[in-house]
Amino acid sequence: NTPCEQCNQQPWKYKCPSCFLKTCSLPCVKQHRIDKECSGERSKTHYVSLKTYNESTMMSGKYY
Repeated sequence: NTPCEQCNQQPWKYKCPSCFLKTCSLPCVKQHRIDKECSGERSKTHYVSLKTYNESTMMSGKYY
């Protein structure tokens, strides 16, 4: 498994929807937002090519 890109100690479990940094825990997520000044929110207007567009892309960011 690839280690957490914030602490490099544990395997990563979460990927930031904004910058795609891979983290292992809530403390690492919070620290990455501070260190990288990341909002943690997915860009709603970024370009997605037709070749990579799929149902997962379409549904990302939807909350039920």
